[in-house]
Amino acid sequence: MIGRLFGTSVALCVTAVAVAGIGLIVAMDLAGEDLIFGRLAAIFGEREPQAAVVAPNLEEVPALAGAKDITFFKETPVAGLPFKVTTGVRFASPADLAGNLVGSRWCYIAALAGDGVERKITLAHQQGSNNPVFHGLEGLPSQQLDLFRLGATALAALARSHCNFDFTLPGAEE
Repeated sequence: MIGRLFGTSVALCVTAVAVAGIGLIVAMDLAGEDLIFGRLAAIFGEREPQAAVVAPNLEEVPALAGAKDITFFKETPVAGLPFKVTTGVRFASPADLAGNLVGSRWCYIAALAGDGVERKITLAHQQGSNNPVFHGLEGLPSQQLDLFRLGATALAALARSHCNFDFTLPGAEE
């Protein structure tokens, strides 16, 4: 009786190891050896201290050589509506980007009209470090406002709540 129990336990252990080995081979075949061994090393290996990442001088980044009008956008979803308010920020050069010298910012909402053409309403703009100027939206045609399912007053309130005029660089707020 003890012999059978011992033999069954050994057979069960050998089977489990064999099944795990087959599973590892299949995983390496599907995901790639580098990925599997990299994850295993991350789990079981010692962690090496990571060196501090030094931000490059933006004026020396080859991709930005001679660049002008460097622009970033940030979209803020509008709760309950299928729209996003987009804020853009423009820098005149890599030096301005490095020094966070904003040339201008603007904010708009866009929607796809029935004819398949995107319509935009500019909600506000800002030059340099001046205060933002929110546009008067009362004079907009009703068919343009109907596309956004909002009246001029609601759209003006949306501009004040969703335009991100403190937005400068992607990842700066994170």
